Amino acid sequence: MNESLLISQGALLTSNPFLTSIVIAMIIFISGLIIGRIVGKIIEKLLKEFRVDPTIKKKTNIKLSVGKLLGVFVQTSIYILFTVIALNYVGLTSLILNIISIAIIIILSISFILALKDSLPNLIAGISIRKNLSIGKKLKYKDLEGLVEEISLFEVKIKKSNDDVLHIPNSVFVKEKYITKK
Repeated sequence: MNESLLISQGALLTSNPFLTSIVIAMIIFISGLIIGRIVGKIIEKLLKEFRVDPTIKKKTNIKLSVGKLLGVFVQTSIYILFTVIALNYVGLTSLILNIISIAIIIILSISFILALKDSLPNLIAGISIRKNLSIGKKLKYKDLEGLVEEISLFEVKIKKSNDDVLHIPNSVFVKEKYITKK
């Protein structure tokens, strides 16, 4: 009985090419997951052995795990590559890649709009406050008093009497009242 079941399953796979291609695509996909994970971990360990992270922290004073970042990047790239190969084997590559491309465009557009949401008011305010503020003027804003040290498109740097430097977004000067003195 078991032999006839195995024979019928084997006949099902050979008689149905679409099912065969799905099984092979799954094998390709699972192989990609395994290979991606192994290669990602190898890269992470190699960069840890070469002490890349402490060197970068020492030179730039930025604590960043380059080994982990690069390992995840390579791992994800291998996942994507094997996924595309598996989808191509089944014949769904163009459909899925079109859906993914549209999703990426939508995500990037939303990210761009959200980034502008905070920057645009500061940019517009930076243009408008330049006629009232200038470098070297004394500024009083709420409990804060100091000299205008720098006016950029997005913020004003104010140096207090105790040498503290404050960064105030330009949009604050449009919304709130402030006093300038020479």
